[in-house]
Amino acid sequence: MKRKPIQWTAWCILACISIAPVHAIEIETFTQPYRTVDVPAAEMGVLKDVLVEEGTRVSEGQLLAQIDDRVLRASLEIAEAAVRATSSRRAAEAELALCEEQLRSYRELLNEGNATQREVDRAETNYWQATTRMQTVREDAEMRELEQKRIAT
Repeated sequence: MKRKPIQWTAWCILACISIAPVHAIEIETFTQPYRTVDVPAAEMGVLKDVLVEEGTRVSEGQLLAQIDDRVLRASLEIAEAAVRATSSRRAAEAELALCEEQLRSYRELLNEGNATQREVDRAETNYWQATTRMQTVREDAEMRELEQKRIAT
């Protein structure tokens, strides 16, 4: 019976392996990460807890650490209080109403010949300044609301 050369070679290798002594060797090595990724936080703060160890494989969306949110909660309370604050709006509304009334009054007096154009011009300037301040107060209130919403999320 003739054996084929490939079978004969395989038998020889098997025989050598079974006869040869097998030694286990322990080798110290260093592994390099596949890649390093910076993970920025949406808010700055002091870390309260780190939930993973260095070198741990993580997946997208996994919570890695928690930030102490006491400062953020205090900021939210301040922002909410600023949104509720109405004194500057009421003051601007009162000033605008007063300037509007003065302008109307000076125009009537001018028509009757009891006021000068300069007085009417000054009243108009005051009215437009009050209108601008009122717009500024509205925009500030809008910004405070947006800031409060940003902190709340």
